[in-house]
Amino acid sequence: MRRARALRRIRYNGATFLSFSAMNSRFTAIVAPLRDLLRYRDRPELFALLIYQAITTTGFTLLMPLVSVHFVADVGMAAATVGMALALRQISQQGLTFIGGMLADRYGLKPVLCTGLIIRAVGFFMLGYATAMPTFFTALLLTGLGGALFDAPFQAATVAHDAAAGAARVLSACQLFERYRSDHWAIAGDCVAFN
Repeated sequence: MRRARALRRIRYNGATFLSFSAMNSRFTAIVAPLRDLLRYRDRPELFALLIYQAITTTGFTLLMPLVSVHFVADVGMAAATVGMALALRQISQQGLTFIGGMLADRYGLKPVLCTGLIIRAVGFFMLGYATAMPTFFTALLLTGLGGALFDAPFQAATVAHDAAAGAARVLSACQLFERYRSDHWAIAGDCVAFN
């Protein structure tokens, strides 16, 4: 006998979600980041920061598999060269994040965060038109540098806007979304890349 799936409504902080009781754990895993994001909608500054993170990380995760496939299959670069360039981007972003933090302490969070976003956008624009190896490496280096500039100010702004209510809660919501993004959207990016 098949177990009947009862549709039920779940109310959480004013938002209504639908759930099948038989698929409740899977549904909860999918909706949990959205539910945590909606928890902060009554605080516009913090909500804007979390929406910003959702958009940038989702777009980035969907784009990276396409970059590797495009430059190997369409442009004709060696897979090792593309992998080395992507590693350079990762090292430049993770290794230079402290510079973004130092600049944010000196000049403020918003100017450094916006500058990082602009540099990253320029890098992605160059990446879209890159056909030569120096342009490709420069574009990926710019995307890594832009990420290094906006990562530390984003986390500092998130903590500053939520200092009263407990910054650990918001940062854990950010980390949960990061984990969700890396688990789910990376698979979606691979599916888009190979179709």
